[in-house]
Amino acid sequence: MAIAIQFARVQGPVVAPFMPMAVTLWTGADALTAFLLLALFWIDGSVYLAYVASAYVVTGALSIPYLINFPGVFVPAGGDVAAEQVSIYIWSAWHLIFALVLTFATLADRRVRRRVAAPHRFGVLLFCVAGSLSAAAAVAVAVDGAPAILPVLVAGGYFTPLFTHVVAPLLSACIVVAIAAIMVLARPLRPLHAWLIVALAIGLLDTLLNAFSNGRYSVPWYVGKLETLLGASILLAILLGDIVALFARSFELSAIDALTGLRNRRAFDEYVTRAFAGARRRQSSLAVIMIDVDRFKQFNDRFGHAAGDRCLRKISAVLRESAARSEDLAARYGGEEFVVILPATPLAGAQVVAEEIRRGIEALGIAHPDNEAGVVTVSLGISFSQRGAGDPSGLFELADRALYDAKRGGRNRVSVSNVEFVPPSTFRTA
Repeated sequence: MAIAIQFARVQGPVVAPFMPMAVTLWTGADALTAFLLLALFWIDGSVYLAYVASAYVVTGALSIPYLINFPGVFVPAGGDVAAEQVSIYIWSAWHLIFALVLTFATLADRRVRRRVAAPHRFGVLLFCVAGSLSAAAAVAVAVDGAPAILPVLVAGGYFTPLFTHVVAPLLSACIVVAIAAIMVLARPLRPLHAWLIVALAIGLLDTLLNAFSNGRYSVPWYVGKLETLLGASILLAILLGDIVALFARSFELSAIDALTGLRNRRAFDEYVTRAFAGARRRQSSLAVIMIDVDRFKQFNDRFGHAAGDRCLRKISAVLRESAARSEDLAARYGGEEFVVILPATPLAGAQVVAEEIRRGIEALGIAHPDNEAGVVTVSLGISFSQRGAGDPSGLFELADRALYDAKRGGRNRVSVSNVEFVPPSTFRTA
């Protein structure tokens, strides 16, 4: 801004396409911002969101008659002084209304903090949109219908002292009041409030730049219009960023098992395909560990499903700690069955991880009188692929057979294909 003020008297070139392009961009940004805020209101029901959306509807709607009446776009430049006032008055009106609506919204939210019930939200939404468009139309018609009686704010493309010394300072004061209202009254200060303050601050800079400028198409005037575009876009960018983050979070949650916090079966199936492709490409090994809780039905029958859920969550924590590398994956395969994928892991390494899981779950000491060990234990089956050979279904079939061998051999043990891993570390053929 300081640099722009230094060039306050420097008249820039008259770039005819500048205004249509700039106004189209910030009108579109205002419209999209209003739409997203109203969509959030539809979901959340917060009246504050509806009020803020109304402010953006008004400014977006007023940008259209502003452009239509701007000299040199749809009306010839250098016309009579009365006609030249229309666009500057509309510009002043949208800055004033935007600040007043946000001030009112902050005051109302401070007193009420009301949420509209779902059945009534459509009515509030319709009222806000219709009311905002009506207000914008009323301003445009009033200004356009009586330009001859309006005080002269611009003449021959140059701002008069009435604008630079009276109107611009008054608009700046209204914007400062709106910023102060949000900073003082909005509690707690949410990210939306912070970005509205930024948008208002950009509007304040735009107003001050116009006050210090020589007139239209001066350097500060061009900078002010670019700032208007920034102010219209900044909240839109934040809302779109929130949507992207929400989408990413939703996608992440869709891949997580709600009970255990491990990856679910769908995410596991997708990962296996990628892991096998990577193993083939790198000619590296891949190990699969199938895990089943021993006599879990009897545990549920004796202690109830709530205790069963707590047990599964504790087992999941052990799996998560054992499959600690970023490329490892632990997933809930279904019911009381789990699976761990270990890319680039030799068979001996997979056996070490499996035994670590077995010991860790046994060490939880969860009482299970119907189990041979007297506590909750698991049986584990390992299958192994050298250099990505075979296919996922074949590898899982081998792991499942190994798991069956571990069950048949007495449970609470690790089996590798037809080889059992028996504590402490003795291998024997089943």
